[in-house]
Amino acid sequence: MSCINCKFHDVEGFYKNAGSEADGWGDVGYCRRMPPLLIASRSEQEGNAMEAAVNTTWPVTDENDWCGEFQAKA
Repeated sequence: MSCINCKFHDVEGFYKNAGSEADGWGDVGYCRRMPPLLIASRSEQEGNAMEAAVNTTWPVTDENDWCGEFQAKA
């Protein structure tokens, strides 16, 4: 009952966006159980002006992680 055997663990989508097995990512993937999370960031520009950015991403999970929402792959 870990992420590698869960239907919500998306390894293929992770490799397309973040890395590859050759890069040492192994069976790291995205958890697609819930909608993606909003991540806001700010960076200081010249003077006191701030630049804001908002991105979304799914939680990154390792093959041995488990959140309690496990559902076996079909």
